[in-house]
Amino acid sequence: MIDPYLKVLIYFIMTGGGLILFSLALIILLRFLAFREEQTYRKYEKIWEKYFIDYMLDLNRLDDAKIKLLEHQNYRHYVRFFIPYLEMLDGKDFEATKDLCRAISLIGHYQQRLSSRSIYRKAEAARILGLLRCRKSLPARIRMLKSQNQLLVLAAAQGLAASGDRRTFRPVIKTLLGNTDYTYEGITEIISRYGRNICEPLTVMLDNYSRKISDDADYYTKGPGKEKLSKVNKKGSGTIDHRVLIIILIDLLSHHQYHEALPVLHRLLYKADPETIVHILKAFLRIGSLPARFEPAPYLEHADWVIRNFAVQVTKLTNNVDYLPSIERRLADEQWWVRYNAAKALLAFGEPGYNLLTRSADGSKTDSAEIAAYILSTERMI
Repeated sequence: MIDPYLKVLIYFIMTGGGLILFSLALIILLRFLAFREEQTYRKYEKIWEKYFIDYMLDLNRLDDAKIKLLEHQNYRHYVRFFIPYLEMLDGKDFEATKDLCRAISLIGHYQQRLSSRSIYRKAEAARILGLLRCRKSLPARIRMLKSQNQLLVLAAAQGLAASGDRRTFRPVIKTLLGNTDYTYEGITEIISRYGRNICEPLTVMLDNYSRKISDDADYYTKGPGKEKLSKVNKKGSGTIDHRVLIIILIDLLSHHQYHEALPVLHRLLYKADPETIVHILKAFLRIGSLPARFEPAPYLEHADWVIRNFAVQVTKLTNNVDYLPSIERRLADEQWWVRYNAAKALLAFGEPGYNLLTRSADGSKTDSAEIAAYILSTERMI
């Protein structure tokens, strides 16, 4: 007679083995289906690419390209094929691509999906219609910003930003700042998809703001101006922290290296809190230029070491050797990164800065001598 415990163990092993075999079979099946799907797409991609390029070069008609694409009607494959072109092209080339997408019912298909009960399908439709810059669906996608589902809000915001329609900027930024818990870095990434065309109205907004705070001497003594801005707002609060908004606008202008914003950014410096000052100095670095009559001295001596750190970096953009003594003093700064960037900044001034750095590397054990010697040794290795 078989031991009952052994019998249970045998059943357990058989059941476990069966589950393992079933899982392996399922994985193999899914990989096979994925492989076949990829092969099918690659096959049609080559055919579509030839007809699409000929269509863009006016070597064949819209109807010819349409007929060829409709031979394999697969909207997932259409999206995969067209997304790189939709993200890269602009002007008449974009409009020609959009006409073809409309002709094969790609736009109509995803417009219908905006009414789907599936959250995922609605989110996917909002994102894709944004890439297609579908004006007809704008009202529906703007309404999605009011959804309680964060996936839908994010998809709607990304799609509206990709559409590049300036009219949607305010509702998008208001929703992201007031009704989500995204970090301001994440919001900046989404809003940057509006493209460089958004920079002019953003500069006007910052200009109006800078003039307002110039008339309000107590503005930065009100509210929690010195808090770190890792999280924008409490989810669903509906309120907007204007300091966060200003930082996002500054980062957007620097992202697009919008030189025309320099005078406005300069005006903001006079009333800015420490974190805003950091973002403005970083903007100068990204833009690669400084406003006229910019005076770096106050920031080189600032109590906040992060500001001093960026100040020594932006000072090298002046090409004014009169600032060399101020930069040289930062070689003895209490913070290593300030000392490091001060030494690098001196080298950027050419021979005068190199001579100062060489003189500082006098072999002593002081902070300034050690950082000067270190930077000089790395430069020699390069």
